[in-house]
Amino acid sequence: MASRIHLEEDDIVYRLYLLTTIIKVISSILIIFFTAYTVQDIQFSVVCNVKAMEKFTGHGMFYCTHPLSPLFEILACFYISLVVVYGLICTYALWWTLSRSLKRYSFESIREESSYIDIPDAKNDFAFMLHMADQCDPRYSKLYAVFHSEVSENERRQVNLNNERTLEKLRQSITKNSQDKIELGLFMLSGIPDSVFDFVELEVLKLALMPDVTIPPTIAKLSNLSEMWLRHSPAKIEAPALAFLRENLKSLHVNFIDIKEIPLWIYSLTNLSELHLTGNLSADRFIVIHSLRELKQLKVLSLEIKLTKLPKVVTDVGAHLQKLSINNEGTKLMDLKSLKKMDNLSVLELVRCDLKHIPDNISCLENLQEIDLKGNNLKTIEEIIFLEFLQRLVCLKLWYNQIMYIPTQINILTNLEQLYLNRNKIEIIPSQLFLCHKLRFLDLSHNRLTNIPAEVGFLQDLQYFAVTANMIETLPPELFQCKKMRTLNLGNNRLQSLPSGFGELTGLTQLELRGNRLECLPVELGECRRLKRSGLDVEEDLFNTLPSEVKEQLWRDEKEQFSEDGYVVLDGLLSPAECHKLKHRVSLIVEEMDVPERCVAPHSPPVTLSNLKHRYESMSLCSFVGEFIVSRQKSVNKVGHGNSPHAYEPLFKKVTHSPKVQGIEKKLGLMRPVILQSMYIFIIPGNGGQGVTPFGRCFAGPGTVCEGLRRGTRERDRAILGHHTLSSPVGKYHYTANYGNQDSGPWSPPGTEPLSLYF
Repeated sequence: MASRIHLEEDDIVYRLYLLTTIIKVISSILIIFFTAYTVQDIQFSVVCNVKAMEKFTGHGMFYCTHPLSPLFEILACFYISLVVVYGLICTYALWWTLSRSLKRYSFESIREESSYIDIPDAKNDFAFMLHMADQCDPRYSKLYAVFHSEVSENERRQVNLNNERTLEKLRQSITKNSQDKIELGLFMLSGIPDSVFDFVELEVLKLALMPDVTIPPTIAKLSNLSEMWLRHSPAKIEAPALAFLRENLKSLHVNFIDIKEIPLWIYSLTNLSELHLTGNLSADRFIVIHSLRELKQLKVLSLEIKLTKLPKVVTDVGAHLQKLSINNEGTKLMDLKSLKKMDNLSVLELVRCDLKHIPDNISCLENLQEIDLKGNNLKTIEEIIFLEFLQRLVCLKLWYNQIMYIPTQINILTNLEQLYLNRNKIEIIPSQLFLCHKLRFLDLSHNRLTNIPAEVGFLQDLQYFAVTANMIETLPPELFQCKKMRTLNLGNNRLQSLPSGFGELTGLTQLELRGNRLECLPVELGECRRLKRSGLDVEEDLFNTLPSEVKEQLWRDEKEQFSEDGYVVLDGLLSPAECHKLKHRVSLIVEEMDVPERCVAPHSPPVTLSNLKHRYESMSLCSFVGEFIVSRQKSVNKVGHGNSPHAYEPLFKKVTHSPKVQGIEKKLGLMRPVILQSMYIFIIPGNGGQGVTPFGRCFAGPGTVCEGLRRGTRERDRAILGHHTLSSPVGKYHYTANYGNQDSGPWSPPGTEPLSLYF
């Protein structure tokens, strides 16, 4: 197919053939006339006048005979006849070339005779070569046409794809997502390998950058398939496959840039319960989603398409919607009057819609349980009084706004259990807030608070309380009356001392104190029986002020976890400054990369001592795939899936082999630890890392930890330290250091314990 496309781009072969034929005709004419003119001079007897011989012979004129002259004359005439024949052939070839349309070749007759009705006509040089082949044997063109039909071409591509993507190779790509579903992702392939349909347990199928993919009837083998992703993949589908998806598919995600990437068959998936559309869609092109009204079973609708108003089709399906999510990416969403028609909504997300106030139409949605108004321009929330009628409202998210104060009417939300007010400009917490007695989750981090009211003790069900990055100087003793507290985040404030009431929080598992002005920690932390060292986010020097028995107690559980699971999670291992330095170093590495406009990541060979340095020196080869959609800095989020950075990059080596890390290794009881690899993963805001602080958090770990951080539910510097075992989560999700026979287990020098360090 590639050779055909190349031949159809130009007609240079045709023009060259025409030119050479003209030259041949002209040269044959010249040869014929010249030879015919000179052949008459070939004679048997020739008079020779040689006066110089007259003195010797007495004769000055002789009659010379040439016995071969008749033969030469015959040969000359025969040569002329051959040239005449050659000239006639060239003349016929020239006439044939000029009298026929040799730059077009039609397969109409073949399409009528065969079942291959999709054979395209040829043009330019490719057409000319087919005409030439017909002069030899017309069967060649017929065979070639059938071989290059679209059907035949697809069959050949499918055969090659099946040979490349065997069952064993695809099995390595099978993973479990954050919802514990078995999923498989296919990227930049010409189709779906047949071996995919042998994974009958598959629940999620993701297709990315596959513009020519066709979903075959064999997809019906995937009896457990319930979710599909189409990322820039306008998939075609055969009728039996559509019938299967219509009955079985429950969730569909479609990412597109142009509306042509939205397959029209998705609107016939009558049993679809979740639809997620992400892309660019101008107001005059809403007609492409008008068919949504046919999806009578739709319960969840997510739109990221920059709406200026709510399309009527959304309200048409709103009668049975339970969740509506709109991420407008900063575009102002103006007309929201139709919201009141969505009586069954339980979750409403209006993210980055440039709202100035809480829409009053929300108060009509009596079934609402969760409201998310993240990333708008809310400065006041006085309209919160209208939410009094929402008796089922349990979660209110007003984070990432410009809210200056909390209205005193907040106490009317008596059933509220979760309240997100982080990333605002709030200076005072009204005491009425703590009359919402059912609050279990309260996030007030990254505001301008100076104190916590004593009424906080009223929240007896409070389990999560965050006031990180404020200006709080003291903690009220009443805070420790919240006996059910599990997470208490007090980092980056102005605390100079801590009360002794921490012993009352016996269920505490997460305590953040980093970034304050503390000189010591209260010994009562030892009474928090569920608190581990990994859950205590504090500077190492401050941690060392605790009595040895308290420190030993905090580490004891970590040792047990390390022995049992093969890894341990360490929160707050790196400071924001250290994270910033690592991130800056990565940006410099990326800036120095010489990346072509289109490139594909090569396969990385297994790590050995011989290629270790080469892998570091060629880090730029394994960072980018395809064309850049965002800047190259946003296209990289991790370095060091191997030994390279901590072995050869000075800054990363300094962090990985720091005394802090060595101290942790010794605390875990390791005598001579060997770090086999380190990975640094940076989540970038707006690129999969929404909710992460600007300096870029470093983290790594098994899938559940990654997903939690990606959703922005936890903002923390995190490291995972683990030894390699064939069954450990680290080995499962990341890399198993196995040298030699697998049956022999991981390689380990005598007296050492091999480690992996993930930041």
